[in-house]
Amino acid sequence: MMWALLALGTAVFYALHGAWSKRVSGRIGPLLAGWSLFSFAFPFLVAYLVVQGFPEIGGRFWPVWAVNAVLNVGASYLFLSALRLGDLGITFPLLALTPIFVVPVEWVLLGGTPGPWGAVGILLVVSGVYLLNFGERRAGILAPLGAIGRDPGGVRMLGVAVIWSVTGTLDRVAVLESSPAFYGVMLSSGVALLFLPLIWLGVRGETFPGTGGRASTEPRSGGGWLAGSARLLAPAGRGALLLHGLLFAAMFILQMEALNLALASYVLSIKRAGAILAVLLGYAAFREGALGQRLAGTVVTVTGACVLVLWG
Repeated sequence: MMWALLALGTAVFYALHGAWSKRVSGRIGPLLAGWSLFSFAFPFLVAYLVVQGFPEIGGRFWPVWAVNAVLNVGASYLFLSALRLGDLGITFPLLALTPIFVVPVEWVLLGGTPGPWGAVGILLVVSGVYLLNFGERRAGILAPLGAIGRDPGGVRMLGVAVIWSVTGTLDRVAVLESSPAFYGVMLSSGVALLFLPLIWLGVRGETFPGTGGRASTEPRSGGGWLAGSARLLAPAGRGALLLHGLLFAAMFILQMEALNLALASYVLSIKRAGAILAVLLGYAAFREGALGQRLAGTVVTVTGACVLVLWG
C-alpha cells in the first residue's frame, strides 16, 4: 500500500500548493508567481534527477516536451489568476472536472462513449458543481451553475481543467520517453524560461495609481503588483517563493513515485481528494464562507470524478 501513502501525500501537497499559490499570486501577480513556481522548484527537481540518474531519451520526448511546456505556461497563468480572483473553495474543486473534458475528445477521436458508470460519474460531477453555489438557487434553479460562468476565477479554472485534460496525456508520453525526474527538470526549466518574455511585457504594460493610465515600469508606493514583487523578491521574501517551489516539487515527486507503483487512475483519484483539504484551507486561511455547501459540493464532485475515471 505504499502507493496509496504516496498518493495521499500528493493530495496533501496538491492542496497546500494551491493555498500558497493563492497567497503568492495575490502579492506578485500570476506572471511572476508562475515564473517563481517553476524556477524555485527547479533545484529540488535537479536533486531528484541526481538521485534517480540520467535516463535514455526517446525520440518523441523533445516535441512532446516543447508542446507541453507551452501549454503549461497557459495553464499555470490561468490557474494562478483564477486563485487570485476567486475563492479557493470554489475554484479548486473545479479542477476535478478534468475527466469530463476527456469524454468529448474520446468521442470525436475514438468514437467512444461513457458506459453506465461513466454517466453516473458525470451526473455526480455536475451535481457537485451545482452544490458549490447552492445558495444561489433562490435566483433560479439553474442559478448555481450560472454563478460559475459569472465568476472570473471559476471561468479561468475551467480553462485549466480543459488544458490539463490534454497535458495529462502528454505528461505520460514524456515520462515514458525519458524518466519522471528528467521530465520534471526539463518542464520546470522550459516553463520558467517561457514566462520571462511574458513578465517583461507585463511589466511594460503595468499601470499604477497616479499615472493617468499610462504604462510604467517603476513601482510606486502601494500600487500595482510590482510593488509587491519588489518586496517578495527581496532577500527577506525569497523564503515564500522557495516554499512555493518546494510545495510544487514535493507534489510532483510524490506523484511520480506513486505512478511507478500503481495505475495512474488510482493515483489521480486520490490526488483529486486534495480539493477537500483546499476548501478547508480556504475557510481557515482566507476566511471564505459557505463552508458546508462547498465541502458537500467538493465531496460529490471528487466522488463523481473518481467514478468516471475508475469505472466509466
